[in-house]
Amino acid sequence: MDLGSWRLLYAGLHASVYNANVTLPPLPAANQALADARQPGRVGLALLLARYQTIRSDAATLNLLRVQNNQLYDVPGRTQSPYLTRTAVAVAPTEALITTRTPTFWPGAALRFTNAAPTIQRLEADFGDGQGYRTLAWDQAVPVSYAANGTKTLQFRLTCADGSVLLSHSQLVVNEPPAARYPAQALTRPTSELFMDVRPYNGRAASAQVTVALATNNATGQIRKPLIVVEGYDAGKFVDGADFTYRDFVTGDIFGGILTPYFRTIPGDRDNFNDQLSEVGSYDLVFVDFDEGTDYIQRNAFLVERIIQWVNERKQPLAGVRQQNVVVGMSMGGLVARYALRDMEVRLANGTSTVPHDTRLYISHEAPHQGANVPLSVQYMVRGVASIVLVPTIYFNTGTLYSGLNVGDLNTPLKGFRDLLNQPATQQLLLVQASAAGQAVHDAWLQEYNQLGYPQQCRSVATSNGSECATPQPYPPYAELLRLQGSGYLSKQLNQTIRIATIMAGNTLGIAVSLLGGGPLGYAVVSGAFALFSLGNYNGEVDFVLRALPSQQQQNIYRARLYLRKRVLGINIRVKQYTEDQNSQASMLAWDTAPGGQYDINAFAGGLLDQVRGNFPIPLAQYTVQPTFCFVPTVSALDIGSNAVAQTPQSLTASYSPSAPPTAPYNTPFANFVTAGRGLEGHIQWTGLNSKWAYNEMEQTPTTVNCLAFCQAQPTISGANEVCSSTTYSIAGLPPGVTVQWSAQPFGVLTSSFSTGPTFTATRNSDGAVVLQATLISECGRVTLNRRVTVGAPAEFELDGPTELTDCDPAGTYQITPFDPSLQYTITSSGRVRHRTLQPDGSFLVFAQATGTGEVRVTAANACGTRLTSLRINVTSCGYTYYTVYPNPAQDEATVQATDAEATAARSAPAGQPAEAPEFEVTLYNGQGQVVYQGRSQGRRARLPLRQLPAGLYQLHAGQGAQQERHTLQVTH
Repeated sequence: MDLGSWRLLYAGLHASVYNANVTLPPLPAANQALADARQPGRVGLALLLARYQTIRSDAATLNLLRVQNNQLYDVPGRTQSPYLTRTAVAVAPTEALITTRTPTFWPGAALRFTNAAPTIQRLEADFGDGQGYRTLAWDQAVPVSYAANGTKTLQFRLTCADGSVLLSHSQLVVNEPPAARYPAQALTRPTSELFMDVRPYNGRAASAQVTVALATNNATGQIRKPLIVVEGYDAGKFVDGADFTYRDFVTGDIFGGILTPYFRTIPGDRDNFNDQLSEVGSYDLVFVDFDEGTDYIQRNAFLVERIIQWVNERKQPLAGVRQQNVVVGMSMGGLVARYALRDMEVRLANGTSTVPHDTRLYISHEAPHQGANVPLSVQYMVRGVASIVLVPTIYFNTGTLYSGLNVGDLNTPLKGFRDLLNQPATQQLLLVQASAAGQAVHDAWLQEYNQLGYPQQCRSVATSNGSECATPQPYPPYAELLRLQGSGYLSKQLNQTIRIATIMAGNTLGIAVSLLGGGPLGYAVVSGAFALFSLGNYNGEVDFVLRALPSQQQQNIYRARLYLRKRVLGINIRVKQYTEDQNSQASMLAWDTAPGGQYDINAFAGGLLDQVRGNFPIPLAQYTVQPTFCFVPTVSALDIGSNAVAQTPQSLTASYSPSAPPTAPYNTPFANFVTAGRGLEGHIQWTGLNSKWAYNEMEQTPTTVNCLAFCQAQPTISGANEVCSSTTYSIAGLPPGVTVQWSAQPFGVLTSSFSTGPTFTATRNSDGAVVLQATLISECGRVTLNRRVTVGAPAEFELDGPTELTDCDPAGTYQITPFDPSLQYTITSSGRVRHRTLQPDGSFLVFAQATGTGEVRVTAANACGTRLTSLRINVTSCGYTYYTVYPNPAQDEATVQATDAEATAARSAPAGQPAEAPEFEVTLYNGQGQVVYQGRSQGRRARLPLRQLPAGLYQLHAGQGAQQERHTLQVTH
């Protein structure tokens, strides 16, 4: 079990009926404990032991619960409980993947969640390191050493005080990367120690941390072949965990890290981009980490100009040749670097500077030259929710007596992201903004940036993590991005905070009133009123819906409803109402779903949405979210049209291939570019494809990547549906330059020598069903094909459906599980039941003919053999059925007749009194619930004319007054 499954189980148990006096803490508290457990090198162990109750499957049959109108009701005076007590146990590591083979496991007491008795007497673990089980102690670290990387199975054994033993297992991926050639620790200095003459922008100069890591074979201690890397947008000052550093760059394999696989195409190539740059390319790395990563782009660009000058002043010849710089700008760093290089050229030309940049290559790595995108609806939510006032600010004579309390004050991550939206670089970057002032900053920046243009004295190339195949995000424009719904009391801590703030506000205003002549009485009245209002708990409800931008349509993209109430002196008072609706504009494109480098919407800005969920003022009962959004559209990364023409829905979603460069007016200013191939990639991700391409550019041997054939290929796995003894499978429509990795799950059913070619031969080892998987691998991406194959005779299957039918509810739906449409199924029925035709989804109907026992038999057949499954069905009388319908199925006419139970009642009339034949009503409904016939019986019998009705299934209601019973009637012609 992984941590995600652990969380789902934990959340689900909160909806169960507990057989204990102690309940589990709320999920936000558990999430906080899990977050607190995360420390470098330490893997927490989260334990869940819970007793819960489920409803017995025979509760209604034994009259322990009563079903009426699809609702459950308790039965007074029952002698047994309708519930069964169960135990759920789960132990999971707080990390799914670790990058060290010597982790420390931590069974923290704060990670132990239980409502169960008996108590845990002993906890043991086998960490999959070959050491077997060892006894653990709470809050005591357990060091573990793994001999190799791989997926480790962790097994846990809990011994309880009553002697019971409970087992759990989970998996952990261990992937310790090789030591990087650019070391994790290198010489880092603040720019204030390197130079003091940085040109200011708007009255202030920027600063940064500059790290120099020399190439592996450079023992001179001097910079000889500079690779200057300018970091991108860095929100670390505002969002915990968002800071990007030199260490992240050289030791990471995602989000801009260069310890990433490198395509080895010639002898001497290395396995990862880090080693290739250091060992083969001999590049001396100069990494720029801004102190203010969200400052004005111009201000940081002026600093980069000074850093380039500093490098040029110190670099020494390599093999007698003075090497020119290579400058790589990642994300916003691409804008900073472009501005710096071009500004140095302009100033050199007009005589305001004598410093050349001495740069031969500028690489724009996923840089948003026309702007970046954060869903507009998310911006509205952050600004709106963070500004909700819970305790108002008190003003007096234009002065502030008391600064109020809002949600942003109570939710630090939310406040941090709100403040981030107001930062200069944010406003310069974002394509569409919730703030009109921010939008004006963006427009002004683009005008200045485009007028400055591109550097002319070096080669400019670009990467985009958007797909060459123009693959969009996995949902359409105007899709629902996020839904927050819930109701209930505010948390105890939040209630307490609001009470204190309310009392303080009352005291402050009371003092002001008393000083202005109100005296002690005025103070007492005002402060007392506020104190009275602080009593009791706040409760409320929330309903938020956030949508992606539509394509040039005015639609509601943000709908927010939040109400806070409290009860004071027996009166329900609405304390706060926050409602907001925001629409998209008809001029806006569908930026959120466009092809481009993507962000995980939940992990964006340090897990913003998880933070919102865990710290929202009201408990959230429903929380849904799309997985990703487009952060840097491909048209922005490649600067399609250079902002000289407006983007259109067609240009936004077009395919951009370096092998067929786009033409004017939607051309690119870059001399060469590379995209992500077939799929989408995370923003500023270095991959085998773009790192190989970038290295070739650095080495002045540029290549043109062509993934169009891979984009357009529609490969399939060809071969038989069965493997009786031995069968060959192949890939039809395989694009060129592709290797194939074959596998089959589950293991052991097939035996084969899996190769990397387009064909392979599968040999039967045992019977069963397998999923044959072919992973197509090329520099343009990966495509995984799946094919379900039956090995030997059909695999075992089950019939899912009721084992009992009644004569008042005689129809049941049965499902073949798993259902394989490639097999031939034969259904037979006998005894008191009859079956109907098998449906395409593997389901079929069974009808009871009379009380007694029946059987349904299903045979599955293929070229290798057959397999049989049968199910016995007991048909009983429901005890209050007074009517029968015959014939069923019927053609032209059917009869509804009072059953023997009614006749028996008539025969039991007192002597000398006639046995009356009661009349009853009959109503026939079609499949849409429409009445197609109504009538009354003649005595104990009613005839239904069916000649004019279409063939199909109908619902018949028969009875007197409110006592109606239902039958299913099939009409055939």
